[in-house]
Amino acid sequence: MPLSRISFQIRCLITLLILGVTLPAGTVAAQDPELVVTVDSVVADPGEQGVIIPIYLENYADSIAGFELWLILDRPDIFEFETYAEVGADTTFWTSAGQNQSEAVEVSRLTAKMGSQEYDRVTVKTGEITKVRIDTAGTLVSGWQIIQARSLGGAGYDALIVCIANDIPEPFNPGFGYPNYGDVPLIKIYADVYDILYAQEPRTARIMVNDDSFEHFGFSDPQGQLIGLKYDTLVDTIACYNCVLWDGDICVFWEPAPGTTGDSCVYDSTVMAVLDTTIVEVNDGALTIAEVFICGDANCDGNMNILDITYLVDYLYREGPPPLPNEAGDADGSGETNILDITNLINYLYKEGPAPICE
Repeated sequence: MPLSRISFQIRCLITLLILGVTLPAGTVAAQDPELVVTVDSVVADPGEQGVIIPIYLENYADSIAGFELWLILDRPDIFEFETYAEVGADTTFWTSAGQNQSEAVEVSRLTAKMGSQEYDRVTVKTGEITKVRIDTAGTLVSGWQIIQARSLGGAGYDALIVCIANDIPEPFNPGFGYPNYGDVPLIKIYADVYDILYAQEPRTARIMVNDDSFEHFGFSDPQGQLIGLKYDTLVDTIACYNCVLWDGDICVFWEPAPGTTGDSCVYDSTVMAVLDTTIVEVNDGALTIAEVFICGDANCDGNMNILDITYLVDYLYREGPPPLPNEAGDADGSGETNILDITNLINYLYKEGPAPICE
């Protein structure tokens, strides 16, 4: 016996009440991401070397057997990834070369090494490679067979990380399973911080994950399938034209028209693989340099010398600017800046007196 509309609605309402589901009117439940990539945000001292920046991963729906991440700094004047030069083989994979190799497109190493190996040819060059220092101890990728990081720009302002659990030769490594809750680092990368002054701004650099395409971003399951892959059709305008001579209903002469204002336009569409942000979430990180001052460096130029004595004299007796910060001028640790601090600096710099003590 078929249900009436009212009977069907009542049964649905009873089912929701039994399940304890509350759905406010006009709302749709959001989908939780299946994979979350997070670059940690850290604080470092000026001039600190070997700062560890962890990268975390949460995966809830699939195992991970390979990934590729490209990290880019938005302020390379604050710090850089720790790099070193190494002579080795630089392998590049190409696809759709055809007869004209100049039209070949470079394939990401992750795509080339995982799955169906979608490339037509390989170029191997031997030379000096700028590598980025990473650490796998205590991480999810410890024991993986391919672990590489390099600076594509060659100056430490970016880091391309490629990690694959299983290379073609044995032993076989399946990667790691799920779920992971982001409490163990996926991998760790090292950074060297510049020795910037106390008053220098800005003091924070973003560590951005380039996830605009799958060229240098992707996470693969053990079967070589990229996670969060979807396809979008992009429509581009090739050209627009105006008809300047008609023969009845037939145009016998066209001329190009500016922009998209013509009588007729020719369009082209391209299917492109893009990231499904409902499945994959990416969170950038940051490195902030702490405001550390030098005790006795009253003028905040990074050095302690006769100029700091002059600076304090100007401040105390000639209405000059105050020390930055105030604590830097309190050379005897008394809690006040006065003539005794000038005496303390003179004794330290020229009479082998005790070093300044700022509190």
